[in-house]
Amino acid sequence: MQRSSLLPGLALILGLAAQACADDDSESATQASGACTPGLEGCPCGQGGACAVGLECVSNACVDPSMFDSTTTGGGEDPSTSSGGGSASASAGSSATTDDPTGDSGSDGACGDNADCASDEVCYLDACFLIDDLYFNVTVHMFEPSSCDDGWGEAELYYDFYEAGEYVESSSISDCPGSWLDEPLFYDPLFAFELAFWESDAFSDDYITGLCWGNTECESVPDSILRAGWWDGYDSDIANYYALSFTPTLY
Repeated sequence: MQRSSLLPGLALILGLAAQACADDDSESATQASGACTPGLEGCPCGQGGACAVGLECVSNACVDPSMFDSTTTGGGEDPSTSSGGGSASASAGSSATTDDPTGDSGSDGACGDNADCASDEVCYLDACFLIDDLYFNVTVHMFEPSSCDDGWGEAELYYDFYEAGEYVESSSISDCPGSWLDEPLFYDPLFAFELAFWESDAFSDDYITGLCWGNTECESVPDSILRAGWWDGYDSDIANYYALSFTPTLY
């Protein structure tokens, strides 16, 4: 699996994209806190060159591919003489495509919810995005072990987050049952996901259990869960309860 490729840089298109980003009247260049929202028309591309459906990432700006038609084909200005200098006609020709950078399967890409998108896509910013072109903020809403008694009183819990088998970060310590609503994890769905839950102890921390998806080893979170945006349930021993949310993001 690979993310959408960045298209060749075009000085003319970059200039038009910058102008669109600065235009307060542009409906497609939605403003967020005074700045363009990454992934929308005229705004910077998201992580991996992701843009909303129908747009293309050119020189780190999301642009309407129809702009290529008006600047590189008959009747328009010769792109080799446009501001920025140099010949842009060859790269422009290779970039003049209407392919959807999010991999939308045959629809116009607009959506109201996930039902309007393919099974490997989510509806985000009113457009269908390939799951593999996005990232996800993962929040542990609850972890409840079989017992909150550690022998000395109430247990204190924390978790370690691993991505692709590599340690990323640890949570803060929470009372039992555990909840970390203000500590979202930044997760790349191309990689394996794993949480390891621990009981904090003054002498030696005690491992409780781990959470991941896979038959013999931890794998990436299933698309069905990322599309749903939520998962909760017990482990195989029906001993520990988990509740997690998965929120898509471009960056």
